[in-house]
Amino acid sequence: MPQDKPNIVFVLIDALRAGNLGCYGYGKTTSPEIDRIALDGVLFENAFSATNCTDPSITSIFTGINPSGHGIVHHGNGVTKEEIDEFYSQKLEWLPSYLQKAGYGTYGLDWLGRWHKDGFEYYFAKESRFELIKRTNSKLAFLGPLLEPLRKMRNLVLPSFRVSENAYNDGSEITEKAIEIIRTSEAPFFIFLHYWDVHLPYNSGRMKKRARDEKLDKEFLGILSAYRKKSTTDYYMRLFREKGGAAGLLEAYDQSIRRVDGMVGAIAEALKERGIYGKTIIIVTSDHGESLMEHGIVFDHHGLYDVSVRVPLIIKPAGPGQSGRRIRHLASHLDVFPTLAELAGLGAPETADGKSLLPALEKDAPVRELVLLEEEHLQNARALRTADAKYIRTDSSECRRCGMRHGKPEELYEIVSDPEELQDVASDKGGKLGEMRRACAESEKKILRMKNRRLQDSKLDELED
Repeated sequence: MPQDKPNIVFVLIDALRAGNLGCYGYGKTTSPEIDRIALDGVLFENAFSATNCTDPSITSIFTGINPSGHGIVHHGNGVTKEEIDEFYSQKLEWLPSYLQKAGYGTYGLDWLGRWHKDGFEYYFAKESRFELIKRTNSKLAFLGPLLEPLRKMRNLVLPSFRVSENAYNDGSEITEKAIEIIRTSEAPFFIFLHYWDVHLPYNSGRMKKRARDEKLDKEFLGILSAYRKKSTTDYYMRLFREKGGAAGLLEAYDQSIRRVDGMVGAIAEALKERGIYGKTIIIVTSDHGESLMEHGIVFDHHGLYDVSVRVPLIIKPAGPGQSGRRIRHLASHLDVFPTLAELAGLGAPETADGKSLLPALEKDAPVRELVLLEEEHLQNARALRTADAKYIRTDSSECRRCGMRHGKPEELYEIVSDPEELQDVASDKGGKLGEMRRACAESEKKILRMKNRRLQDSKLDELED
């Protein structure tokens, strides 16, 4: 393969929390293949997504900018035209487009569609699932009161709409496509694989029936009893029955990880068979984590606690192996674009706010002191994470999924002594609370200042044209 640029395989496993991988210390065998890649590269122990839902998170990865900066703050059909217009008006560097201009063959193996398709010469899904649902609903709108019963019937009949067998939840087809590209591509390639199997309803394949755990079931039902939205509780109760209780849901989550892990192993094997594993950058991460009943949130990813925003981040550079190095310094998804650009021998993107992780990769040097975390899709909140503390600020709005409020107006956790964020010490740490509050506010202001500058520059460019 005549080329001087390294190939890039970017594996994003939706809703995968770091703590359930073997290489992050999990006691169960969920990720032997990913663990092997980690042994050939560098594992970041304290990496964080910019937010806790998919659309804004992946947009942050591909721009190196926080959601409030790039403009996409909601997910799915919640994303407004105004958000998309604001995003495009800033003329941001976009990772797939950036690599395509540098001579990469770009392949997006995903179904999100919309702006996510930009920069990919090949994109797996011609129409996003959100667009498909919106289109079919609009065609049926004339049926009025009959529409809801028909939707339920559709969900029973069409696999792409079923609760437990969504077509996008099976990563087999994109794995086969990735292997085909690896075997046939002559240009340096960038392959982005977005696996949904680990996302609720957890596509674990067939599972053995297991005994119910009454204690876990009671905890699950207790949390669900506080939810105020019937549609949400009905959905979770259906899954609860399908998976054999709370223990079954937990097992399904782990089994889904194991399922995707095997697919990631098949891709690594294809690279080795072609003789290009050592010439390929591999990155493994997720768009956000998952709360498995922690903090009063059942099997979902809202709230800004670490279970929902601490993500795996494994980078295997091209060239000699890194011997399984582990880095404890903070890292953010905003840092991925600048890092990949430098590892590929390209200049750093001008519009990204993130920092290249090369100093950490090469010298184990810290690159940032804090990470700002945002939530707007289901509840309005901000958080600031440092190496030893977490500050969370939540407004009075109710969660749009649960109908309840998660967390207090302000929370403070000492991460070193309380990694599970169980003891809110906001009332006991006056000085520390004020310090974290001010740092969070300043980080928000900085993001907005930079966005306003980009918007002003864009307007000036339009006037000059």
